Amino acid sequence: MCGSLNPFKSSPTINIPPPPPIAEDVQGKAIRKREREIANREATQLKNELFEKRVAQYSTKFGGRSLLLGPKGGAGFALDQQMLSRKTLGA
Repeated sequence: MCGSLNPFKSSPTINIPPPPPIAEDVQGKAIRKREREIANREATQLKNELFEKRVAQYSTKFGGRSLLLGPKGGAGFALDQQMLSRKTLGA
């Protein structure tokens, strides 16, 4: 029986130091930050333009008319006198 072939014995640990951190230059970091800000600004501007286009398209598609600007001019609906009562008010 050989004691060195024991499979349950832990292997010797080798202490290897971690690699040194990569030195980032400050100028490269600033350039990437500036590029991200420009991209975010352009994306926000594009979103706003698309939103304004959709709103304009929607308002022209349906005429942009409301109940107040309609042919009756906010006068309401014509109710039959038989439907009017004190409790229901035509509803």
